[in-house]
Amino acid sequence: METNRLPQSNVAALPPPDAAVVGAVASQQGISPLPAFHPSSLHWHNSDAAQRFLLPGDSRTATATRAMKLAVGPCLAEALQARWQSYREQLRLCQAEFSEEAVHELRVATRRLMAQLVLLGCVLRSPELEKARRVLKRRLVALGELRDTHVQRTFISRKAARFPELMLLRRFLERQERRLGKTAAAKVGRCKTKKLERWVEALR
Repeated sequence: METNRLPQSNVAALPPPDAAVVGAVASQQGISPLPAFHPSSLHWHNSDAAQRFLLPGDSRTATATRAMKLAVGPCLAEALQARWQSYREQLRLCQAEFSEEAVHELRVATRRLMAQLVLLGCVLRSPELEKARRVLKRRLVALGELRDTHVQRTFISRKAARFPELMLLRRFLERQERRLGKTAAAKVGRCKTKKLERWVEALR
């Protein structure tokens, strides 16, 4: 039965895995070379395939596994912090000047932060995570109808020259946009970040 694992004697003789060693061993075994774990870069590429070069009984397997776990936390924490800063900045800009572009950018930042929380939910169970997701979802929904109206009005405006009868629909959408804009602007103006910031910091 063929196997991609190296004989125990060969593994014992190997130095700590690095890109050059893994590449040489891969070429010798006739398989595609795979990058190894590099502590300096805090990355472990294709950990399942990397087990071809490390047997379960090898102490370096446990070391690499521990290093991988240590690397994941800082990466997720850094990504969460970046998404949070982006969301907070877009919220501040939208509160300062409520415009179509500001609404769009705030919704994008909100969705990205929510996606980051969903990713964290795969590896972490926390009441702060669920609370933050619910708050962000409510804020996203509060801007949804206004954003839909923006998109519809823009589309109709582009077609109005070719289809003049659309002018009535465009006027209706403009009135609806003003009405929804007042409500949404008031909601955005009341948005606070203290609780969210505390929850994000707890998650980090």
